[in-house]
Parts: sequence; C-alpha cells; structure tokens
Amino acid sequence: MQTISVSEEIIPFGRRNLLNANTSQAARASTMVWGIHKKIIKAGIWLNITILSLYIFKNPLRALKAAKKLSTLKNKFRDNHTIIKYAKVNGKYYFTSTAPGWP
Repeated sequence: MQTISVSEEIIPFGRRNLLNANTSQAARASTMVWGIHKKIIKAGIWLNITILSLYIFKNPLRALKAAKKLSTLKNKFRDNHTIIKYAKVNGKYYFTSTAPGWP
C-alpha cells in the first residue's frame, strides 16, 4: 500500500481523495433541478438508455421494446410516482440516493 505524508501524519494513498474532497469540494454547493431543466436531463437519461440498448441489441425495434419494458418496470415499482426534483452535485445529476449519478 502506498502512503503519502500530510502534515507529519501518514495517510493511506486511497484516503487522499477524501482529504482533497473535504478541502476543494466543500466550496461547491449542490443545487436542485426542476422544471424544463429536469425534463431535459430526463430526456438525456432516456436517450442514453436507448443508445445503450441499440448498442446491445443491434436492432432498433428490439432496442425500443427494451426501453419501453424498462419504463413499465420502473413505473410498476414506483407506483407511477414521478420525481419532482433532481439534485446536481459536482456535475452529476441524482434522482435517488441509491442510484449512481448521470452522466
């Protein structure tokens, strides 16, 4: 394991990112996104999903069917509840705390 020395304290190499995050990222504030901006982000997410399904299935009809099936599955588990706001943190958009940010 590599180590770095910070102010006479030995810190593992992997924790260096935490130190940088505390100092340089603290000034950045998260913002909430809603309205037309949220709709544009949502369209970008679904476009990304459709492009990935095109890459996987190589057939546009199968790709659109897969995206539609994913949308119905999503609605089934969310009980057709729509998300009102997204959180933008460090250039990534989050709509839930359990999903990774986009892009």
